[in-house]
Amino acid sequence: QGPEFVRKHIFNKHGEKIAEVRKEVLFFNNFLLDPKRPALPDGKGGPPPGPAQ
Repeated sequence: QGPEFVRKHIFNKHGEKIAEVRKEVLFFNNFLLDPKRPALPDGKGGPPPGPAQ
């Protein structure tokens, strides 16, 4: 009963926070799957940076 009680409590008492998080996750996943999203350049230009001298 323990884990199920906690699950029910969270969904019943903190449903608005769960809805916020789900909305944010949906937004972020859609952003990651968007082929036209801004992205960093590939970085194939030169050797990786070494230690500072």
